[in-house]
Amino acid sequence: MKTLQQRQAALEASLQQYLFTTQPLLREQALKEVQAQLVRPSLLLAAPQLTSTHPLRREALILSDAFEAVTNGMETFEVMDALQEVGEGSLFLPWKHLVLALHFFYEGLDEAALRHLGQMDDRPPLYALRKALEAVLKGTLQNPTGHSLYQQIHVPDPELVSLTQQLTDTLEGEQEQLFWSVLGDFLEAACQSDELLAKRVALWTWNQLEWQSFDEASVLELTTQLWGRAEAFRLAALGSVSWDSEGAALLWARFVIHGLREGSLETDSLRAAYQLAGEFLEVAREQQGGSTTSEWEDTWALLARSLACELALRGYELPPLPYQASRLPSLMAVPIPSDRGGQLDLFAS
Repeated sequence: MKTLQQRQAALEASLQQYLFTTQPLLREQALKEVQAQLVRPSLLLAAPQLTSTHPLRREALILSDAFEAVTNGMETFEVMDALQEVGEGSLFLPWKHLVLALHFFYEGLDEAALRHLGQMDDRPPLYALRKALEAVLKGTLQNPTGHSLYQQIHVPDPELVSLTQQLTDTLEGEQEQLFWSVLGDFLEAACQSDELLAKRVALWTWNQLEWQSFDEASVLELTTQLWGRAEAFRLAALGSVSWDSEGAALLWARFVIHGLREGSLETDSLRAAYQLAGEFLEVAREQQGGSTTSEWEDTWALLARSLACELALRGYELPPLPYQASRLPSLMAVPIPSDRGGQLDLFAS
Protein backbone atom coordinates (compact mmCIF):
# COMPACT_ATOMS: atom_id res chain seq x y z
CA MET A 1 0.00 0.00 0.00
CA LYS A 2 1.32 3.42 -0.95
CA THR A 3 2.08 5.94 1.76
CA LEU A 4 0.53 9.39 1.62
CA GLN A 5 3.90 10.84 0.56
CA GLN A 6 4.14 8.34 -2.31
CA ARG A 7 0.64 9.19 -3.46
CA GLN A 8 1.46 12.90 -3.31
CA ALA A 9 4.53 12.34 -5.51
CA ALA A 10 2.58 10.20 -8.00
CA LEU A 11 -0.24 12.73 -8.08
CA GLU A 12 2.14 15.62 -8.80
CA ALA A 13 3.87 13.66 -11.58
CA SER A 14 0.51 12.91 -13.25
CA LEU A 15 -0.61 16.50 -12.73
CA GLN A 16 2.58 17.75 -14.39
CA GLN A 17 1.83 15.61 -17.43
CA TYR A 18 -1.80 16.76 -17.52
CA LEU A 19 -0.90 20.43 -17.39
CA PHE A 20 1.94 20.41 -19.90
CA THR A 21 0.78 17.82 -22.46
CA THR A 22 -1.25 19.02 -25.42
CA GLN A 23 -2.24 15.60 -26.75
CA PRO A 24 -5.89 14.94 -25.70
CA LEU A 25 -5.51 11.20 -25.04
CA LEU A 26 -2.42 11.70 -22.89
CA ARG A 27 -4.13 14.49 -20.96
CA GLU A 28 -7.17 12.28 -20.34
CA GLN A 29 -4.98 9.42 -19.14
CA ALA A 30 -2.98 11.75 -16.88
CA LEU A 31 -6.18 13.10 -15.32
CA LYS A 32 -7.33 9.56 -14.58
CA GLU A 33 -4.02 8.92 -12.84
CA VAL A 34 -4.48 12.08 -10.78
CA GLN A 35 -7.93 10.89 -9.76
CA ALA A 36 -6.60 7.45 -8.80
CA GLN A 37 -4.07 9.00 -6.40
CA LEU A 38 -6.52 11.49 -4.90
CA VAL A 39 -7.26 9.84 -1.55
CA ARG A 40 -8.25 13.27 -0.23
CA PRO A 41 -8.98 16.53 -2.09
CA SER A 42 -6.46 18.43 0.02
CA LEU A 43 -3.58 16.64 -1.74
CA LEU A 44 -4.13 18.90 -4.74
CA LEU A 45 -3.87 21.97 -2.51
CA ALA A 46 -0.26 21.03 -1.78
CA ALA A 47 0.64 20.54 -5.46
CA PRO A 48 3.04 23.33 -6.55
CA GLN A 49 1.97 22.95 -10.20
CA LEU A 50 -1.37 24.65 -9.54
CA THR A 51 -1.64 28.41 -9.22
CA SER A 52 -3.91 29.90 -6.58
CA THR A 53 -6.51 30.74 -9.26
CA HIS A 54 -6.48 27.42 -11.13
CA PRO A 55 -9.98 25.83 -11.36
CA LEU A 56 -8.68 22.49 -10.04
CA ARG A 57 -7.30 24.20 -6.94
CA ARG A 58 -10.59 26.05 -6.42
CA GLU A 59 -12.58 22.81 -6.62
CA ALA A 60 -10.09 21.03 -4.36
CA LEU A 61 -10.61 23.74 -1.73
CA ILE A 62 -14.41 23.50 -2.05
CA LEU A 63 -14.38 19.73 -1.58
CA SER A 64 -11.83 19.83 1.25
CA ASP A 65 -13.99 22.29 3.19
CA ALA A 66 -17.21 20.38 2.45
CA PHE A 67 -15.78 16.96 3.35
CA GLU A 68 -14.43 18.31 6.64
CA ALA A 69 -17.75 20.01 7.38
CA VAL A 70 -19.95 16.93 6.90
CA THR A 71 -17.64 14.73 8.94
CA ASN A 72 -17.27 17.05 11.93
CA GLY A 73 -20.87 18.28 12.15
CA MET A 74 -20.02 21.93 11.38
CA GLU A 75 -21.78 22.41 8.05
CA THR A 76 -22.64 25.91 6.90
CA PHE A 77 -24.86 27.05 4.07
CA GLU A 78 -21.92 28.70 2.28
CA VAL A 79 -19.76 25.56 2.35
CA MET A 80 -22.52 23.32 1.01
CA ASP A 81 -23.75 25.86 -1.53
CA ALA A 82 -20.25 26.10 -3.02
CA LEU A 83 -20.61 22.47 -4.16
CA GLN A 84 -22.77 23.75 -7.01
CA GLU A 85 -19.55 24.94 -8.68
CA VAL A 86 -18.52 21.29 -9.11
CA GLY A 87 -20.33 20.17 -12.27
CA GLU A 88 -20.46 17.23 -14.66
CA GLY A 89 -17.05 16.19 -15.95
CA SER A 90 -15.24 17.52 -12.90
CA LEU A 91 -12.39 15.54 -11.41
CA PHE A 92 -14.15 15.99 -8.06
CA LEU A 93 -17.65 14.91 -9.08
CA PRO A 94 -17.36 11.54 -7.21
CA TRP A 95 -16.21 13.43 -4.11
CA LYS A 96 -19.19 15.77 -4.43
CA HIS A 97 -21.58 12.80 -4.45
CA LEU A 98 -19.78 11.27 -1.44
CA VAL A 99 -20.06 14.51 0.53
CA LEU A 100 -23.77 14.81 -0.27
CA ALA A 101 -24.31 11.13 0.59
CA LEU A 102 -22.67 11.68 4.00
CA HIS A 103 -24.74 14.83 4.52
CA PHE A 104 -28.01 12.99 3.91
CA PHE A 105 -26.82 9.97 5.91
CA TYR A 106 -26.33 12.12 9.03
CA GLU A 107 -29.70 13.78 8.38
CA GLY A 108 -31.36 10.35 8.39
CA LEU A 109 -32.40 10.62 4.72
CA ASP A 110 -31.17 7.20 3.61
CA GLU A 111 -32.82 7.19 0.18
CA ALA A 112 -31.17 10.48 -0.79
CA ALA A 113 -27.82 9.20 0.49
CA LEU A 114 -28.12 6.00 -1.57
CA ARG A 115 -29.08 8.00 -4.65
CA HIS A 116 -25.85 9.96 -4.49
CA LEU A 117 -23.80 6.83 -3.80
CA GLY A 118 -25.36 5.27 -6.90
CA GLN A 119 -23.95 8.10 -9.02
CA MET A 120 -20.37 7.22 -8.02
CA ASP A 121 -18.40 4.75 -10.15
CA ASP A 122 -16.34 1.79 -8.93
CA ARG A 123 -12.92 3.36 -9.40
CA PRO A 124 -10.55 3.75 -6.47
CA PRO A 125 -9.95 5.39 -4.10
CA LEU A 126 -13.59 6.21 -3.24
CA TYR A 127 -14.89 2.74 -4.07
CA ALA A 128 -14.14 1.41 -0.57
CA LEU A 129 -15.83 4.38 1.12
CA ARG A 130 -18.84 4.06 -1.15
CA LYS A 131 -19.27 0.33 -0.46
CA ALA A 132 -18.84 0.79 3.29
CA LEU A 133 -21.50 3.51 3.46
CA GLU A 134 -23.85 1.50 1.26
CA ALA A 135 -23.38 -1.47 3.58
CA VAL A 136 -24.24 0.64 6.61
CA LEU A 137 -27.36 2.01 4.91
CA LYS A 138 -28.54 -1.34 3.58
CA GLY A 139 -27.32 -3.48 6.49
CA THR A 140 -25.71 -5.98 4.13
CA LEU A 141 -22.02 -6.07 5.11
CA GLN A 142 -21.27 -9.31 6.95
CA ASN A 143 -18.48 -10.02 9.41
CA PRO A 144 -17.05 -13.53 10.06
CA THR A 145 -19.72 -14.29 12.69
CA GLY A 146 -22.56 -13.49 10.31
CA HIS A 147 -23.82 -10.31 11.99
CA SER A 148 -24.27 -7.19 9.89
CA LEU A 149 -22.12 -4.14 10.38
CA TYR A 150 -25.33 -2.14 10.52
CA GLN A 151 -26.49 -4.09 13.56
CA GLN A 152 -23.10 -3.76 15.23
CA ILE A 153 -22.87 -0.01 15.03
CA HIS A 154 -26.50 0.61 15.94
CA VAL A 155 -26.45 -1.19 19.29
CA PRO A 156 -28.17 1.27 21.66
CA ASP A 157 -26.22 2.44 24.68
CA PRO A 158 -28.22 1.20 27.72
CA GLU A 159 -27.19 4.23 29.81
CA LEU A 160 -28.31 6.69 27.14
CA VAL A 161 -31.57 4.80 26.60
CA SER A 162 -32.32 5.04 30.32
CA LEU A 163 -31.39 8.74 30.48
CA THR A 164 -33.52 9.46 27.40
CA GLN A 165 -36.56 8.01 29.11
CA GLN A 166 -35.81 10.00 32.25
CA LEU A 167 -35.49 13.18 30.19
CA THR A 168 -38.89 12.59 28.63
CA ASP A 169 -40.54 11.77 31.97
CA THR A 170 -39.12 14.79 33.81
CA LEU A 171 -40.02 17.13 30.94
CA GLU A 172 -43.60 15.88 30.76
CA GLY A 173 -43.88 16.06 34.55
CA GLU A 174 -42.49 19.62 34.55
CA GLN A 175 -39.86 18.60 37.10
CA GLU A 176 -37.41 21.35 36.22
CA GLN A 177 -34.55 20.70 38.66
CA LEU A 178 -34.60 16.97 37.97
CA PHE A 179 -34.72 17.64 34.21
CA TRP A 180 -31.55 19.75 34.34
CA SER A 181 -29.81 17.13 36.44
CA VAL A 182 -30.69 14.32 34.01
CA LEU A 183 -29.80 16.48 31.01
CA GLY A 184 -26.35 17.16 32.48
CA ASP A 185 -25.80 13.41 32.97
CA PHE A 186 -26.99 12.69 29.43
CA LEU A 187 -24.80 15.30 27.75
CA GLU A 188 -21.75 14.24 29.73
CA ALA A 189 -22.29 10.56 28.86
CA ALA A 190 -23.08 11.24 25.20
CA CYS A 191 -19.96 13.39 24.76
CA GLN A 192 -17.83 10.36 25.55
CA SER A 193 -19.17 8.35 22.59
CA ASP A 194 -21.08 10.66 20.26
CA GLU A 195 -20.53 14.40 20.63
CA LEU A 196 -22.78 15.13 17.65
CA LEU A 197 -25.64 13.37 19.43
CA ALA A 198 -24.97 15.45 22.54
CA LYS A 199 -25.19 18.67 20.54
CA ARG A 200 -28.40 17.53 18.85
CA VAL A 201 -29.94 16.89 22.27
CA ALA A 202 -28.84 20.36 23.36
CA LEU A 203 -30.64 21.79 20.31
CA TRP A 204 -33.69 19.66 21.13
CA THR A 205 -33.67 21.08 24.65
CA TRP A 206 -33.70 24.64 23.35
CA ASN A 207 -36.63 23.71 21.09
CA GLN A 208 -38.55 22.32 24.08
CA LEU A 209 -38.17 25.56 26.00
CA GLU A 210 -40.76 27.13 23.71
CA TRP A 211 -43.37 25.14 25.64
CA GLN A 212 -41.81 25.22 29.12
CA SER A 213 -41.18 27.95 31.68
CA PHE A 214 -37.82 26.40 32.61
CA ASP A 215 -34.82 28.64 33.27
CA GLU A 216 -32.96 29.07 29.99
CA ALA A 217 -29.72 29.96 31.76
CA SER A 218 -29.43 26.36 32.99
CA VAL A 219 -28.97 24.82 29.53
CA LEU A 220 -26.58 27.63 28.61
CA GLU A 221 -24.50 26.84 31.68
CA LEU A 222 -24.45 23.10 30.92
CA THR A 223 -23.38 23.56 27.31
CA THR A 224 -20.77 26.17 28.28
CA GLN A 225 -19.16 23.70 30.67
CA LEU A 226 -18.93 21.11 27.89
CA TRP A 227 -17.99 23.16 24.83
CA GLY A 228 -17.14 26.71 25.88
CA ARG A 229 -19.11 29.94 25.61
CA ALA A 230 -18.93 30.36 21.83
CA GLU A 231 -20.40 26.94 21.03
CA ALA A 232 -22.97 27.29 23.82
CA PHE A 233 -24.22 30.55 22.32
CA ARG A 234 -24.23 29.05 18.81
CA LEU A 235 -26.40 26.11 19.88
CA ALA A 236 -28.68 28.42 21.85
CA ALA A 237 -29.23 30.71 18.87
CA LEU A 238 -29.96 27.85 16.47
CA GLY A 239 -32.25 26.11 18.95
CA SER A 240 -34.33 29.15 19.86
CA VAL A 241 -34.61 31.11 16.61
CA SER A 242 -37.96 29.51 15.71
CA TRP A 243 -39.67 30.79 18.87
CA ASP A 244 -37.61 33.76 20.06
CA SER A 245 -36.00 35.41 17.06
CA GLU A 246 -34.98 38.51 19.04
CA GLY A 247 -33.18 36.47 21.69
CA ALA A 248 -31.60 34.26 19.03
CA ALA A 249 -30.13 37.28 17.24
CA LEU A 250 -28.47 38.43 20.45
CA LEU A 251 -27.21 34.93 21.16
CA TRP A 252 -25.69 34.67 17.68
CA ALA A 253 -23.92 38.01 18.14
CA ARG A 254 -22.46 36.68 21.40
CA PHE A 255 -21.37 33.52 19.57
CA VAL A 256 -19.39 35.58 17.04
CA ILE A 257 -17.80 37.70 19.79
CA HIS A 258 -16.71 34.70 21.85
CA GLY A 259 -15.71 32.75 18.74
CA LEU A 260 -13.21 35.54 18.03
CA ARG A 261 -11.98 35.58 21.62
CA GLU A 262 -11.58 31.79 21.77
CA GLY A 263 -9.97 31.60 18.32
CA SER A 264 -12.60 29.25 16.89
CA LEU A 265 -13.68 31.70 14.17
CA GLU A 266 -11.16 32.69 11.53
CA THR A 267 -11.37 33.99 7.95
CA ASP A 268 -14.06 32.04 6.04
CA SER A 269 -15.89 30.73 9.11
CA LEU A 270 -15.83 34.21 10.61
CA ARG A 271 -17.24 35.81 7.47
CA ALA A 272 -20.02 33.21 7.28
CA ALA A 273 -20.93 33.65 10.95
CA TYR A 274 -20.79 37.44 10.62
CA GLN A 275 -23.10 37.39 7.59
CA LEU A 276 -25.53 35.20 9.50
CA ALA A 277 -25.55 37.74 12.34
CA GLY A 278 -27.10 40.24 9.94
CA GLU A 279 -29.63 37.63 8.81
CA PHE A 280 -30.58 36.87 12.43
CA LEU A 281 -31.17 40.60 12.87
CA GLU A 282 -33.42 40.75 9.81
CA VAL A 283 -35.48 37.78 11.01
CA ALA A 284 -35.89 39.34 14.46
CA ARG A 285 -37.14 42.61 13.04
CA GLU A 286 -39.38 40.96 10.45
CA GLN A 287 -41.09 38.79 13.07
CA GLN A 288 -41.68 41.87 15.20
CA GLY A 289 -43.26 43.72 12.29
CA GLY A 290 -40.16 45.87 11.83
CA SER A 291 -40.44 47.32 15.34
CA THR A 292 -38.28 45.84 18.11
CA THR A 293 -38.28 47.17 21.67
CA SER A 294 -35.92 49.95 22.71
CA GLU A 295 -34.40 47.64 25.33
CA TRP A 296 -33.62 45.04 22.69
CA GLU A 297 -32.17 47.71 20.38
CA ASP A 298 -29.95 48.93 23.23
CA THR A 299 -28.63 45.42 23.81
CA TRP A 300 -28.08 44.79 20.10
CA ALA A 301 -26.22 48.12 19.71
CA LEU A 302 -23.91 47.27 22.61
CA LEU A 303 -23.15 43.84 21.16
CA ALA A 304 -22.57 45.35 17.71
CA ARG A 305 -20.12 47.83 19.24
CA SER A 306 -18.32 45.06 21.17
CA LEU A 307 -18.06 42.96 18.03
CA ALA A 308 -16.68 45.88 16.03
CA CYS A 309 -13.99 46.35 18.70
CA GLU A 310 -13.05 42.65 18.66
CA LEU A 311 -12.75 42.72 14.86
CA ALA A 312 -10.65 45.88 14.89
CA LEU A 313 -8.27 44.42 17.49
CA ARG A 314 -7.61 41.49 15.16
CA GLY A 315 -7.32 43.51 11.98
CA TYR A 316 -10.52 42.28 10.33
CA GLU A 317 -12.27 44.74 8.03
CA LEU A 318 -15.96 43.90 7.81
CA PRO A 319 -18.93 46.24 7.34
CA PRO A 320 -20.53 47.23 10.66
CA LEU A 321 -23.67 45.43 11.70
CA PRO A 322 -26.77 47.65 11.37
CA TYR A 323 -28.22 49.24 14.48
CA GLN A 324 -29.95 52.48 15.37
CA ALA A 325 -26.92 54.73 15.20
CA SER A 326 -28.76 57.66 16.77
CA ARG A 327 -29.15 55.69 20.00
CA LEU A 328 -25.54 54.61 20.33
CA PRO A 329 -23.98 57.75 21.91
CA SER A 330 -26.36 57.53 24.88
CA LEU A 331 -25.46 53.88 25.40
CA MET A 332 -21.70 54.20 25.77
CA ALA A 333 -21.82 54.09 29.59
CA VAL A 334 -24.96 51.97 29.94
CA PRO A 335 -24.57 48.32 31.11
CA ILE A 336 -26.34 45.61 29.17
CA PRO A 337 -29.95 45.60 30.41
CA SER A 338 -31.22 42.94 32.78
CA ASP A 339 -34.11 40.72 31.76
CA ARG A 340 -37.67 41.94 31.45
CA GLY A 341 -38.83 39.02 29.38
CA GLY A 342 -37.57 36.65 26.69
CA GLN A 343 -33.87 35.80 26.74
CA LEU A 344 -32.35 39.17 27.68
CA ASP A 345 -31.24 37.78 31.04
CA LEU A 346 -28.61 35.77 29.19
CA PHE A 347 -26.76 38.99 28.34
CA ALA A 348 -26.46 40.53 31.78
CA SER A 349 -22.83 39.47 32.15
